[in-house]
Amino acid sequence: MKRNCNIKDIAEYANVSRSTVSRVLNNVQTKIPVSAETRKLILDTAKKLNYHPNINAQRLANNKSRVIGLQIPSNVNNESIFYDINFIEVLSGIEKAICRSAYRLQLIFCNQNYINNKEYLSLLQSNSIDGLIIWGALTVDVYAEELFKWPVIMINSLSEQNKECSSISHDDYKGSFDLTGAIYAGGARKFIYLNGSERVSITEKRFKGFKDALIYENLSPANITVLDGDFTKESGYIRGQKIFSGKKTLDFDAVICANDLIALGVIEAAKENNFVPQKDFVLAGADGIREINAQNLYSYKCDHNTMGSTAVNKLIEHIEEENSQKINMVLPVTNINF
Repeated sequence: MKRNCNIKDIAEYANVSRSTVSRVLNNVQTKIPVSAETRKLILDTAKKLNYHPNINAQRLANNKSRVIGLQIPSNVNNESIFYDINFIEVLSGIEKAICRSAYRLQLIFCNQNYINNKEYLSLLQSNSIDGLIIWGALTVDVYAEELFKWPVIMINSLSEQNKECSSISHDDYKGSFDLTGAIYAGGARKFIYLNGSERVSITEKRFKGFKDALIYENLSPANITVLDGDFTKESGYIRGQKIFSGKKTLDFDAVICANDLIALGVIEAAKENNFVPQKDFVLAGADGIREINAQNLYSYKCDHNTMGSTAVNKLIEHIEEENSQKINMVLPVTNINF
């Protein structure tokens, strides 16, 4: 089998030193620059000899892998993470930013053993990855303090235990507060709130925004019903059946859901019980997924695509600038139908 061309071969063919070839191929800037003519000669020679870099050798030489890790849960509510519409939007944004960079992406599926054994630290300490994006961290997940000395960004979830970590989130509190306030201003006085998954920080922020908006309006707690569940459409349908089944008239004015998927489940349950959302009661969600456009749902849009691309760009800045400071970005949300 023919061996791959290496730096020594290029140096001999172009009649230059190996160090000069290395500087050009790795784009290393030095006090004595390589002339444009020599640079072109080396690049042309590499192309002619069909040179392909040895990734492992580059890792040893540069102490860098040029790999960014994306840590995601192995499953959520017993479903694959790839059923999560918001995650797919985040991944799309990550893809765009990665393709514009010199880095590659490695997916890392995590479970409780992964976190307990601090495998994330091993990946960073061994230079298997240069930085880490964490999606879907739970409020009960506790990471070693040492992790936050590395280039790491948590997106969409950040708990009190991990507050030293850089993060990018949406302004879910304001989105929920404004949405609830608008529905109250429209005349609703009796509310049902369908909560999201436990141990998720956006569940807490969205519920707090809902609750604080009604406290601001001095609405009696007796006019508020909260039903727990998770973020799935099925959960919305099950809870919807509980609030609609056997009723000819409704004893509430509005159903506010912790996300749009829950609201879509509520729509199905309402129709099966001969009730029409936005006619017989006000229905609202959160996230702004495409499916809500035809339903005239009250919601607010979270730009997960921008979240993904921003996470990659900020992480690369941190990797390449050793004195980079911690960031805590909060992205704005956009009101939909209110």
